[in-house]
Amino acid sequence: MIAEYERAKILERSRRGRRHAARLGSVSALTGAPFGYRYVSRAQGGGVARFEVAEDEAHIVRLVFSWIGSDRLSLREVCRRLHHMGCRTRRGSTYWYASTIRGMLDNPAIWGAPLSGEPTLWCLGPAYDRSGGA
Repeated sequence: MIAEYERAKILERSRRGRRHAARLGSVSALTGAPFGYRYVSRAQGGGVARFEVAEDEAHIVRLVFSWIGSDRLSLREVCRRLHHMGCRTRRGSTYWYASTIRGMLDNPAIWGAPLSGEPTLWCLGPAYDRSGGA
């Protein structure tokens, strides 16, 4: 019974600590940099670990968000376009999976939620009417 209480206290304190670090803009060493960013370690960053924008990857992220948000393309069509453009994944492949694109879209770090500690809601405009009617 005491062990359960201690476990709950440790979990609550670590959650609170991670939330506090996120609000301060600290980066956890246990997370990988999302696509479009690169991790700068504490030693390289002058005592502060952080994510920096990787412009070559960030360009791809901007294209993906534009194609899906503005042009309303499917995930598979985005994959096809990236493949035909010769864009490489982080591991060097030119083949993109729809699940990779979906993970990119679902990752809150791409739109800055972990930095503020608060979720952000995005409005992409009116929904696409699949029926063709008005």
